[in-house]
Amino acid sequence: MSAVETLRPASPSRPRRAWTFVRRLPLTGQIGILILLFWAVTLLTVQFWPLVDPLMMAGRRLQPPSADNWLGTDALGRDVLSRTLHGSTYTIPVALMVVVSAVVIGSALGAAAGYLGGWTDAV
Repeated sequence: MSAVETLRPASPSRPRRAWTFVRRLPLTGQIGILILLFWAVTLLTVQFWPLVDPLMMAGRRLQPPSADNWLGTDALGRDVLSRTLHGSTYTIPVALMVVVSAVVIGSALGAAAGYLGGWTDAV
């Protein structure tokens, strides 16, 4: 008589694990991840989108949103959406640098206050 070989179930693949992590987050965490993904895709693709040049003046000043200009035009006739997206390529990295520096400085000060105690802990 031969022995019966039992196999253990296969472990889930990497993408499924990542999706499980996202699904376990609260709704606000899921919305935050969607916002981060949106801005990451925007930063990576805004240079290649066939949008209107953000500096090109179309001559149609202060137009409301339309099919040609999704957010309308400004006082000089420039497309507001393309200017916003191109501006985000500078704004988002600066914001990330500010957040990282605040975390580093805050962690260092918090560690020093916790280690030294006394009046530093009271501040």
